[in-house]
Amino acid sequence: MPAPCKDCPFLKEGGVRGLRPERYQSIVDDVLSDKYFPCHKHVYEGATNPTCRGSLDFVYKQIGDEVFELQHVQMAERFKLWDVPDKKRQAKVWDSIEEIVEENCL
Repeated sequence: MPAPCKDCPFLKEGGVRGLRPERYQSIVDDVLSDKYFPCHKHVYEGATNPTCRGSLDFVYKQIGDEVFELQHVQMAERFKLWDVPDKKRQAKVWDSIEEIVEENCL
């Protein structure tokens, strides 16, 4: 299963930096309310996987298996666009919105 792309804003190392705290929060709120968040690579480079795997990994880290109640997560898993991250992959994404804001926001 592919990992989040190198430009993913949810990665602790690398990734897009400098988003406003409100933007991160709105992305997480959207994903938690079952709205789709596209991969930046897909939007700008035409990547084949339109789902932001980093955002799904981050949300999984926050709510665990409850993530499977979200329809877009079910579809991503069903179409093999995302799977439950192992501990190594989980360690690559931020632990909380607060950590994101503290470490890299404007």
